[in-house]
Amino acid sequence: TFAGAMLPAVIGWSVWSRLHQSPGDSASDVLLYYTNYVGYHFSVFHWSDAHLFVWRNLDSFLASTGSLIMPGMPWWMPPQAARILTQVMGVAAIAGSVRLVRERKLPWHYPLFALISALMLLVWSFPPTERFVLPLAPLFWGGFLYEMSRVAGAIRSNYRSNKTDQKVAGAIFAA
Repeated sequence: TFAGAMLPAVIGWSVWSRLHQSPGDSASDVLLYYTNYVGYHFSVFHWSDAHLFVWRNLDSFLASTGSLIMPGMPWWMPPQAARILTQVMGVAAIAGSVRLVRERKLPWHYPLFALISALMLLVWSFPPTERFVLPLAPLFWGGFLYEMSRVAGAIRSNYRSNKTDQKVAGAIFAA
């Protein structure tokens, strides 16, 4: 219903935008950047570099997701260590979100939106910073908390074990 009601406005805007394109050099990256994101993307994207786009964007996506969990890194932490920590937190947030959906503790609509957004961000021309990942923050916060509660439960069960090696493993994980 919503898509049907919006379709005339979207088609009208698309037609008007096409008819009123800037008469400047359409090959200019600067002009394309400000007037046509898809045109800009295909002007800088080459299929031979697709794996580099995805790899760079995956790196940024994980770090940005982790930065939603822990926005400010301590001043004493080396930048590379901070990036690795935020990426690990991002992986935990994504894993927890997937687990929430699989265990049916979360409706599927929002995670489906998150999946489509993430796939789009992985192939986009710009590395996904926190502002691109921000619409997914509630899902990732919930997923991170859920995953950390599972880790805490595993550590607790290791501490309660009678075996010394399990207690040592629990202490290492807790540290």
